[in-house]
Amino acid sequence: VSNSVQLNFNGQAVTPGITRTGAVTTASYQPPGNLPYLSLNTAVWSCSDTNGNSYSKSATFRTKRTVLQEDASGFAVVEAEDYDLQTPPTDPDATVPSLLFRFSDANPLPTKIDYSGDGYLHLTPNAGTAPDQAAFVPRLDYQVSFTHTGTNYLWARGAAMDTGADSCYFALDLNQIVGLEWRISGFRNEWTWSRSATPLIVPSVGLHTVSIWMREDGLYMDKLLLTTNEFYRPEDLGPAESALSALPLQLKIYRLGSSVVVSWDGLGTLQTADNITGPWTDLACPSPLVETPTGNQKFYRLRR
Repeated sequence: VSNSVQLNFNGQAVTPGITRTGAVTTASYQPPGNLPYLSLNTAVWSCSDTNGNSYSKSATFRTKRTVLQEDASGFAVVEAEDYDLQTPPTDPDATVPSLLFRFSDANPLPTKIDYSGDGYLHLTPNAGTAPDQAAFVPRLDYQVSFTHTGTNYLWARGAAMDTGADSCYFALDLNQIVGLEWRISGFRNEWTWSRSATPLIVPSVGLHTVSIWMREDGLYMDKLLLTTNEFYRPEDLGPAESALSALPLQLKIYRLGSSVVVSWDGLGTLQTADNITGPWTDLACPSPLVETPTGNQKFYRLRR
């Protein structure tokens, strides 16, 4: 499989680094320079197995040095187009992968109140498609730094031209099973705020992922709002987008067979040392780093 792996980044074929540990093959790629701030980027990974079966997976992400910050009053507001990651569907049906949330700044409702922010997302095509499995539809992920635990209510500002395109699913940290209780619906042919009666339960302060799944294509999505206030109801354009906070450095170290895997998120330079007091050495490598242990001990850290 590793000999057949191909990677396309932003429309260009690139050469990935390939590592194989047991039955796990990892492809990684480090762009030659920093990606533009808030730029949208797409990576397409493909390979074939020894039986001639082909596989492909793609992901779209927006570069961000910051994350959405919940304020002291329990509010967090984000423009729909400012998502952190869009994961496309994986249905083998050739017609379904065309489903994507696409950015637009052309007002689809010229006689109504306009969109908020730079634009909105439109789930295209509007062909009456409603796959019944989460893996078969696109998903948007938003990283939020929570300052409160417990109950949060998710509001969405959206629009729909008919009742066949007026709903979506949502989840926290991908833990919910897609079902009617995790649905936001009732959008009309004007920008409308709607929420589900089912709240999100935030288990801990810090970084969590709020996700929006497609339920019906054709939906317009303009803004999302999280609040701990059960009785709050946004109006018109709603509050301005929340402040952003620095993305915390996260370092994870775990065993994979006889190897050690070091992975990290956010900004930072990975360093290693044989002793906790150093000296520390920079490692110019992308995440994850897979190493075979040597010696009695090894230390890793991230330097901002």
